Amino acid sequence: MIRTSTLKKILDFHNGAKPLSEIMRESMSVDPIRPILWEPHLKALDRRITIILNGVRDCVKKNPPEEALDSEDLLS
Repeated sequence: MIRTSTLKKILDFHNGAKPLSEIMRESMSVDPIRPILWEPHLKALDRRITIILNGVRDCVKKNPPEEALDSEDLLS
């Protein structure tokens, strides 16, 4: 089960103007102990987002969306 807000954030990183690796690279560029993540690890972030989305897609195919996706409205 995944929260819809988390899924939206993942989709933003996957479909956004900048990939997650680039956002992280920019964010960490000002850190005094940079580089924090090695370049192959940053590239792996983008690959993992695709893997996560494929897993969510498979889950939703096998289960009704109300069982696979958790709306924060239900938690309030």
